[in-house]
This record gives sequence, C-alpha cells and structure tokens, in this order.
Amino acid sequence: MAKNQQNPQPLVVPTNQLHITLPNDYSKLLQAYSIWRYRLSPSQEHYRKFQANSSMFYPSFTNAYKNQIDRPFYFYTHDKPQASLYTLLPIGHTAKPWQYPFGNPNQVPAEDITAELVSPDELALQPPVLIKLMMALCFYEHSERERERRVCQSKFYLRVKGSATGKRLVAVEVKPQVDSEGDLHTLTVKVEANTFAKIDPTKVGTYASLGTYYELFASLGHTYLRQLRPSQVATFKGDVYKQAPTNGKRTTADWHHNGNKREPDKYRESRSYQVRHVQERLHDFLTTYGFGVDFGEESMLRLRSRATPLPLNLLPTIQVVDNRLNRADAPAAQYVEWLNDRRFESGKTAFALSFELVEAGQVNPEQPLLVLTDAGKDAFVVQNWQPGLLATAGYADPYQQLYAQLPDVVKQTLNVNLNEVTKFAVAEDYLRHDFPAPLPKPAATETDEAPIETDEARKQRTTATKHLKTLNIKADVCLTELWLKWVLAGKAPVSPAVSLPLLNTLSDDWAFLTDGILLYFNDGELAFADVEEPAGKRILKERFMPWQDLKQHFMARQPKYAHNKPSDEEKADKDIRQAHFVLVGREVFELERTETIAMPNWPVIRAIKAQNPEASAKRQEAIGVYAGGIWYQPEARRYIVGSTQSSNAAEARGHHLYQIHQYNGSESAALPTLLSLLTVTFVRRNQYTVWPYPFDLIRLYREVGEPVA
Repeated sequence: MAKNQQNPQPLVVPTNQLHITLPNDYSKLLQAYSIWRYRLSPSQEHYRKFQANSSMFYPSFTNAYKNQIDRPFYFYTHDKPQASLYTLLPIGHTAKPWQYPFGNPNQVPAEDITAELVSPDELALQPPVLIKLMMALCFYEHSERERERRVCQSKFYLRVKGSATGKRLVAVEVKPQVDSEGDLHTLTVKVEANTFAKIDPTKVGTYASLGTYYELFASLGHTYLRQLRPSQVATFKGDVYKQAPTNGKRTTADWHHNGNKREPDKYRESRSYQVRHVQERLHDFLTTYGFGVDFGEESMLRLRSRATPLPLNLLPTIQVVDNRLNRADAPAAQYVEWLNDRRFESGKTAFALSFELVEAGQVNPEQPLLVLTDAGKDAFVVQNWQPGLLATAGYADPYQQLYAQLPDVVKQTLNVNLNEVTKFAVAEDYLRHDFPAPLPKPAATETDEAPIETDEARKQRTTATKHLKTLNIKADVCLTELWLKWVLAGKAPVSPAVSLPLLNTLSDDWAFLTDGILLYFNDGELAFADVEEPAGKRILKERFMPWQDLKQHFMARQPKYAHNKPSDEEKADKDIRQAHFVLVGREVFELERTETIAMPNWPVIRAIKAQNPEASAKRQEAIGVYAGGIWYQPEARRYIVGSTQSSNAAEARGHHLYQIHQYNGSESAALPTLLSLLTVTFVRRNQYTVWPYPFDLIRLYREVGEPVA
C-alpha cells in the first residue's frame, strides 16, 4: 500500500461560506450610520397576511419604498409583532415617512408608514437581519455613482456570459442564507444561473411597480445588474434588462471552468469565481465595521474506494420490444444486432449478452425486457406540466401504454433517439432518426494516395461516431438498471448479498428509509415495507426506532419546526419523505444535503493565471476536491462526493457537503461501513453515488412496483 494511502494528508477545502461574529461594540458603524425600523401597524399586517395577493404584495410594497426612499433596506416579514422594513441612514439624518395603499389604490388612500430608531444591540438579537442589512449597505457604499442604484435587499446578480451589447445574457443570482449557532453566524452564498433579456423600457407602463428591472453596472472588475427604481424605467436612456427564463429550458453556467488557450479568460465565467468575489468583498467591508469574518474552510481526508462491478453476465436472454413512434427510419432488428455484437463489462471481465426481438403480446414475464423508444418524457410533458412537442401534436405516450400493458414484467426503456426535443418545432422532425452507423474513412488507393474526404462527409462520420458512443453509454446504464430490477424482483439466480456489492457487509440490523419505503434485511435477504402502513410502522418499532420518535428527532434538529403550530407537523410530514435515514439497530443517521458547496482554491488559481493566462490550473492544489475522490471530515461527520477522476475543463455543478446527523448515541462503529456504500460506480455511470446506494434500490423498487407515472 502506498504511503499516502496509509497516512492520507488532509486537504483544506474552501467553501461558499463566511463565518461571522458580531462586533463587541458598534462605534464604527454608529459613527457613520443610524438604524431605523418601519414597522407595519396591526391592520397593515393583517392586510399583508390575509387580504393581499402575496405574490404581488411583496414586489409592489418594496418597489414603492424604492421609489420614495433611496436607501438600502431589508424587509423582514417574520419580524414580531409585525413585519418590518429596516434601513440605514447617514448619521444625522432622520427617517422620513413613506406611503403605501393597503388595498385597491383606486379605492383606499395610501397610508403613512413611519420609522423608529433602533439600537444595534437590539438588532443584534436578530443577526440574519443585521447581516443582510449590512450586505445591502456593502453594495451601496462603494462609491457615489453606485448609490444611484441598489442591489436587492437579499439577492443580487452578476453577469457571467453574454455580450454587454447583446439581447440576452446569463447572470448568477447571489442569494445569502444566514444561520446562527450561539455567537457564530454562517453566511452561505447560494448562486443560481438566470437568463436576462434586453427590453424596450417605454413599453413597460404600469407593470414597472410589480417587476424588477436592471441596468449593467461595472464595479471592482465585475459586472452587476443594478436595480432601477420603478419610476425611472419608462424614461431610462440606457439599456434595460429583465429576467426572462426560456420556457422548458434551465439556464446553465459552469460552477468552475479551467479556461483554455482559445478562451483564456473563460474561468471568469465560473459561478464559483463570482462567489469568491462576493465573499472577499463582504469580508473587506464587514471587517471595517468591527465584524469578525473568516472564510469557510473544511479540513477533509480522502476515503479509499474499491471496485464494485455488477454480475450482468448472469442476466438470461433479454427480450427487446420496439415501442418507437417512428419505426420506418431504422429497423428494430438493427438495434438488436448491435446489442448482440456488443461486449459488456463487469470489472475487468468482458462478455456478450443475448437479445431477441419479440412482439409486445408475446413477452415472457420470466425473462427481462428492454424497451426501445424514441421519445423522452420531456417530449410529452415540460415544466409546470405543460404539454410537450409530441403531446401538442396529438401523440399519445407509448411508454405509458406499454407499461400499463405489461405491469408484471421486469423492464427498462432505452431511448435510441438522440435528438434534443427543445431544438425542434415540428414533431415529425424530432422523431426522424437513423441508427448511428459511422462511415469508415476513405481507404487509400493502390497508388497509396488517400482520397480527399469532404468536410460534409467528415462531419457526418464524426457525428455518427459520437452518437454511437452515446448510445453505447445509454445501453450500459439501461442494462445496469435492468439487472438491479431483476434482483429486486427476486429473479436473480444468486442471493442479493452476492448479486449486489457490499451487501454482505450489512447485518440484519441495517435498514434504509426514504420516500416512505423501508429497505431492510431478513437473514441477509432484501425486504421492503411501507412505513405509512401499520405493518411498516410495526417493523420500525420492533427492530429500529418508532416512527413517531424518528419524526420528533427530525423536527427537533431544525429551527423551522419550532413554532409549535399544526402547520409545522404538516410540513414535517412532507419534508421527512424527502429525507434519507440509515438505521443500524436503535442508532439512526440522517443524511442531509447542505447548501455548503466546495470551492476551487481561487487565490491559487488567480496566481497561476496571473503568470500565464493560458496555463492550466487543474492540479489538486488549485481545484481541491474537483481533482476527484470522496472526502470526509470525521469530527464534524461531513462528506463530499467528487468524481472518480480529475475534473475536465469544466464542472457544471458544485459538490455539496453532506452532513450526517446521529439521533442517539455519539460514537458509532457503523460509520465506515456507511461511507463505503458511497464508493459504487454503477448508480451514476462511472461516478460515485452521493447517497449510500441502497437508497437507489428503494427508487427502483418504487419503479418496479409502480411502473406507470
């Protein structure tokens, strides 16, 4: 064993957090500012809560404030006894009353909202309010010019992609979340990508009071989208932008990008690059007013992994049913021939599998089934359950029909249509597809002169090769899912402990619970129970932890359930279904996906790029956990699941930290075994899984038992 495996060196992992302590005294802040609170009256609060349209009140109310008072603010709707809007004024200034109509403005007069002076010590009792108010001030105070615009009270935007003169651009929404534990307050910088479009401000009209409009604004080497006051929009002379998501398509921006020779500054488009900028800006600002601020870091150790292949060679002959809408362009027999000629792998062993084409009415329920389709779910249903391209064109989903026809057959669907439905406006064009058989390169003639390949021929050959590679990957994923379902259905010729990796390390004391389903063991055999039924609750009570005790532990660790309201119970009942529990006898571990995300080491990367903008910064010193591996913090019981190998040029998503909460006891011998269940690479193809993989068996159990959505 290598020395670094025997004694692994800890890795310091930067995160998207700042750890903040409040000032011992507020003299620096009070030398420059006073804090004021506009608190709603009881009748105004009653209107906000019970009479107003909540989706319209918030933007209308805050936009009215922006029009009348040009100061950074934070509107705290959970304040007691009524919601309050907090603001900071230069020392010597007094907060002026402002007005808002609490009702139909055509029927009721606007009411005065007056302010009262608040001491920092009083506001310090609500640290999230004070910190977010200081954050609003941070982006207002930098220069006289910046005071002409404000960022939002609790989130703001930085441009990452798209020309400043173009019609559309991508910006990241930076939204802070503040959590407190004693005197330490943690600010987590959450970021999501959003699409913005340039608009004609003269056409906004009365809608300005209900929307949010922006201009581009450069500050400290970054481009922000600054809010305009609603009253400015119609007559604004510069470019005006509004958030404009594309229907059915999520805006994307890489969490990290290494840059390349063609685009050496591409790394600046990374979402994590923007997070680091915000962290540094807030750090420098808050410390000038006496706040203690530290960058979030985790010291983590890399876990060892081992090969965990699946014995797919134990699958019997696999039936293939053609369930495509377009069967004319490529015969199903061609796909079956390709599958029979393929070599599949289990670890270092390669083998062939047997496939046979059958009609749906002739399917043998004692054999596994692979279903060929040429339409994904998004072709029938898109966001918000809107009809997709094929549904709009009048097509019925053949997936639903076949799965209803063959409910007792173990089956998996392979979509052989590699077209992206969002790129098509005509259903028939989307359904047009051929088997991706690559053309060979032109062979040399007898005179050893290779014929010239046209650009079009080269393009077709390259595309077909790429498509065939994609189809091979999809086939591997489908066969893995089919094998797991075959095992869960009790069809495998060997026990689950042999047919599924690492299960032989789990005793009958182990169980896994999510989505209302309990996976447990009886003499090493897999068993499932619905914990919302009496029988499932009885198994929990007799062998593990009673359901009600589990729920109380779940609620007790989260402040959002501390209001002792009936709605807390209802929300907990909904949230607990999404939670992941590992039970080992009377020990219970809840695994939580946190908002903490590992960051590349941007100070190191910037130093590398400063010397040579084209230089790669992919070594572990620079990209940390994005160099690959599973990383664990034993004292805090937190882990990060990276890739099986080092990051390529870009990372689309960040790696979240997962927190292990133990409900009873402290030390546990079960943790190493629990962590080993993350090392399998068949749940996410050739990647580790972020949840212990028995949770994926619960998902598949749901699919086998409830095949029709």
